[in-house]
Amino acid sequence: MERMPLISAPMTNADSDSGPVVNHRRPLSCWAIGIDRAGWLQARPAQVLRGLLMVGVLLWGWGLMVLPVRAESLTDLQRLFRNTVCRHCDLSYANLAGVNLSDAYLGDTDLVGTDLQGALLDRANLTRARAIGASLAQVRADHANFSNADLSGANLAQAHLKAARLNRATIVSASLEGSILHQAELTEADLRDSNLTRANLSQADLTRASLTYARLNQADLRGSILRGADLRQTDFSGADLTGADLTDTNLEKAILCGTRLADGKVSRQGCPRSPASDTIKGGKF
Repeated sequence: MERMPLISAPMTNADSDSGPVVNHRRPLSCWAIGIDRAGWLQARPAQVLRGLLMVGVLLWGWGLMVLPVRAESLTDLQRLFRNTVCRHCDLSYANLAGVNLSDAYLGDTDLVGTDLQGALLDRANLTRARAIGASLAQVRADHANFSNADLSGANLAQAHLKAARLNRATIVSASLEGSILHQAELTEADLRDSNLTRANLSQADLTRASLTYARLNQADLRGSILRGADLRQTDFSGADLTGADLTDTNLEKAILCGTRLADGKVSRQGCPRSPASDTIKGGKF
């Protein structure tokens, strides 16, 4: 599939799955301009943009100029990277740590292995993005749209995802330790084998989500919706489920040791036996 060029244009609806449509009378040529390791200025066609650090785009006549620059220039050029439309772009393995991508449209973008640590993604649209193994630790992505995105194996530790949309997202074997997902939408999300230790999922919608083998130790799930969720062998040790909706959930072999249940009672289900009790049961004194 031919990838669309990187366009700098104002967003009209960052939460829309379809995104804005940009029409041009003439085809755009795309060139990357940057400094190589020897300090020489280099200009290369867009096909070699893979892995470059892109922090700004400028329309240049009828053509398109993309500016990959070094990290120390990010502060000065962040304003050029707001409201970016980058649909179907290949940004895999790029270093975009700390950049401001608020309100950006990155639908269907390839972000495999991309470093976005500490980036600003508030209200950004990443529907159907492929971010397998990407580093999204400490990102701020409040109200961002990750619906149908693939975040398998991604690092989202301490990510701020308040009211973010992750409906039908694939988040298998990902790290979300300490992340904030307050009021996030995770309907039918696949979170199998993910680490959600100490995550804030209060009032989050996890209807029909799959959390098999997920670790939610000490997670905050107060007021969350887990209707029809698959919670088999999920570890809820020390988690708070006060007021959670567990209608039609499958809790087979779930660990509920020290878990505060929906009714406020503390469960001991799945707690390891003490050596003393094992000794007495075995008849050894």
